[in-house]
Amino acid sequence: MAGKTTSHVHGTAPGSAEKPAKPAGAPIDKRAELATSLLAEARQAGLLGKQMMRVEVPKALVEAAKRESGLQSTNDVAVLALTILARPDPVAAVMRRNRGKVRKDHMIEH
Repeated sequence: MAGKTTSHVHGTAPGSAEKPAKPAGAPIDKRAELATSLLAEARQAGLLGKQMMRVEVPKALVEAAKRESGLQSTNDVAVLALTILARPDPVAAVMRRNRGKVRKDHMIEH
């Protein structure tokens, strides 16, 4: 299919996921640093076991994700995207804990 990239995704991010896309000695891009941090967090949580996936995605989407994340590998980009989706939402947890605790007449200042 034109305009799509086929990716075989393995749940374990290869070594390139842990390195920024810039050459050695170059300043680390904050986005690449964040990507590395998220992947390390997922690895520590035991989320990077192997599972084969075959997906077709728009090529422009893959290229934009690589550019924004600082990653070079299509596989690493896919693993990062799944890592982000798998992370718990801390705001949702706070809202669940506090549901029903605010009085109905409480005024929120702005």
